[in-house]
Amino acid sequence: MKKLLPFLLIFLLVLTACGPKNEPQSSTSADTTATTTGSQALTQTNEFVKTATLPFWTVTDPATGAKIYLLGSIHAAREDLYPLPQAIMDAYNNSDYLVVEANIVTAEQDMALLVRCMEKMVYTNGSKITSYISDELYQEAKKLLIQEGMYNITLDYMMPVMWATTIQNIWVEKSSLRSELGVDRHFLTLAASDDKTIVEVESVEDQYAMLASFSPKLQELFLSSSIQEPEIQVQELEELYNVWLEGDLEKIEALSSEVDESLTEEEQVLVEEYKQKLLYGRNSAMAQRAEAFLKEQKTCFFIVGAAHMAGETGVLAYLTEKGYQITE
Repeated sequence: MKKLLPFLLIFLLVLTACGPKNEPQSSTSADTTATTTGSQALTQTNEFVKTATLPFWTVTDPATGAKIYLLGSIHAAREDLYPLPQAIMDAYNNSDYLVVEANIVTAEQDMALLVRCMEKMVYTNGSKITSYISDELYQEAKKLLIQEGMYNITLDYMMPVMWATTIQNIWVEKSSLRSELGVDRHFLTLAASDDKTIVEVESVEDQYAMLASFSPKLQELFLSSSIQEPEIQVQELEELYNVWLEGDLEKIEALSSEVDESLTEEEQVLVEEYKQKLLYGRNSAMAQRAEAFLKEQKTCFFIVGAAHMAGETGVLAYLTEKGYQITE
């Protein structure tokens, strides 16, 4: 079955900024294998990072000369990504605004906001996750979370999408990638230090609401996909990161739009819902916000997940159609 979760690295900034967490209790064979895979990937790509072509563009309005800078982000990275190329840092320094999907740095310090986000993940009718997924899936997911020290009884009252994104963080941690090294977080930290104005295209709360809007069947598929083949989950994260380093939007689009022929007709419909809510439905708002800065002649450094830049519905296609000049 198609792995849905790795693509959250380029779709969605917020995964589990405020989920229930415990310290891992024990190590498993999957843990050892996955960690080894991550270490190998880090060794193999150290030299490659130095010559990477990241997804970065300058957008200019030919009528006014106004410009903005676009950076397709990935929400977890490796330490050897930094320092970023000078051209990217110059663009950041020359911008009056940092524009991001959501300001996760301030969100993590806002307890009222974190509570509201978690409330969106809880069944409001008092039911439990076992009413919405099969007992077999529940037991498998629970066993995995217990092994990783991540199970908490409160999860039983939360939606499968919360379980799935919690498990996604497990696979990220077993890879050579680290969410604390994500590109968005890097620039949010810099902007706060530089007293640069930060603008959100969405918000942390918006992103949790979007996840909660997934249909029950999609959430079940989402969770089922998350627990399959741990070693491959980690490997796909590493591969996706290397594609991002290449700045290859065609590959990114191909990965995000790929259709798994092994899925049933019903599952394919669910995958389309997943793409529409995570990707296509959000691209337009992002593109329009980028255009607003150009029209107002405000220079901004605009960062959203790289998948939002790619394809016919992506930010780049929208701005090109509007007549703006885009250069790499």
